[in-house]
Amino acid sequence: MTINELKRGANVSHKHKFVWTAPAKVASRSVRDIFIKYCDLNPDWPSKEHPSNFTHVNNWPEEAGDDYIHIASIRHPYYRWLSYWKYGYSGEQHEMIDPSNGPIDCLQSMTEDWINGWNLWDLINNTSKQIDFVIRAENIEASLKHLSFIPDNIEVPCIGKTDLPPISFSEEHLRQICYDRFFTDYIKFGYEKDDIHRQWEQRDMENPLFKQRKI
Repeated sequence: MTINELKRGANVSHKHKFVWTAPAKVASRSVRDIFIKYCDLNPDWPSKEHPSNFTHVNNWPEEAGDDYIHIASIRHPYYRWLSYWKYGYSGEQHEMIDPSNGPIDCLQSMTEDWINGWNLWDLINNTSKQIDFVIRAENIEASLKHLSFIPDNIEVPCIGKTDLPPISFSEEHLRQICYDRFFTDYIKFGYEKDDIHRQWEQRDMENPLFKQRKI
């Protein structure tokens, strides 16, 4: 599976009238399990038989009506890049030159085209439907509380979490490079360069552009 297949995806709930878009490395498998349990999402998606029906440029799923809302999963760019680097370092298919060089060298070696294709804002916003609601990987449980069809006090499964490889690097330096490379995501989604998140940590990150509402 190539990164082009990994980095974009969508699924549709006709019962609750929403389209969920989930680029790669945004804790989508954890959210997917919850949506499958409480919504009518296809449990076999994505697969060879049920491939992603969403691409990142102007392609709203044909089966979704105009009244369907757009729910998007996002993640702090620094932690999202670390997750992808760990993914490649562990031996999974990737587009990095050599993950063993560390996350800084790997990111600096990525082409401009790759950076543009990895950018969350471009992946999930360049559709015919604006983003109505975001699920932040940093506080999935808190985000889902705003969805009326998801019960309160749900337990968010931790799926696919891996530890950092034993490679030393300057966190401050990597944070700055991520900020430079993924600047649009920081600005559009209200992230700060030095935000510190531990996975599943609940943190109120309000952004006037995406102020959550009960839907």
